[in-house]
Parts: sequence; structure tokens; C-alpha cells
Amino acid sequence: LLVPVDYLTNHVVKYTHIYTRATRDTKGEARIESELNLIRLYLALSMIDDARKALDSLGELARKEEVEITDDLDQNILILRGLCLNQLGEFKESAEIWRKLSKYDFDLHAPRIPESVTFNGTGPELTWSTP
Repeated sequence: LLVPVDYLTNHVVKYTHIYTRATRDTKGEARIESELNLIRLYLALSMIDDARKALDSLGELARKEEVEITDDLDQNILILRGLCLNQLGEFKESAEIWRKLSKYDFDLHAPRIPESVTFNGTGPELTWSTP
């Protein structure tokens, strides 16, 4: 299936503008989350300059919307900023972002193995599905 580049470009621009308008209609924390999703979209579509502008204005937007920048929100912003800087080829600046992120105590949501579980080198006893 061959699709003309102009067709794809027009649709990308069209849907980006729709999402941008929808983002402006939200308020408070939902506005910040929506803006982060828009930045993710910009990065996915290689609209790096738009992503950078949105990232640069995020602090002002948070003040305007009276939203506190929590550690989780700050981590998300730093990750997106690091990705943006990487795509721009600004590796020294992005290295500083990754250094900052490495100092965070990330809460992994995957189930953890309880400390009481020990491993003795053998697996559980096998059970056959047929007699």
C-alpha cells in the first residue's frame, strides 16, 4: 500500500491541531497531563521544535493553572526533555538530564519478590498435564 507523503503530512498536521485545541479546553492538572501527551505526540511525530517550545512553556503553564510540580510530574517532564534533547543532537545537555533522573528514587510498579523468598538452585516440582 503506497500512501502519498502529502496525504500523511496533512493528516498528521490536522490531528495535531485537533489535539492542540482539545488541550486548551482542559484546566488544572488535566491541562498539564494533556500538554504532556501533546509533547509525547510531537516527539513521536519528530516535531522536535514544537516539543521543545511546549516543554519550555510548561513551567509557566503550571503556574498559570496553579498546579504544583510533584516529583512524578518533574520526572515525566525531565524524561520528555531528555528525549527531545537527544533528538536534537544536544547530547551534553541530555546527559545532564539523565544524570538528574538517575538521582530519583523510582517507584517500580512491578511486583517485587518478597525478601523472605530464597533460591536454592532448584525449581518447583514439575506437574504433567496428562497422566
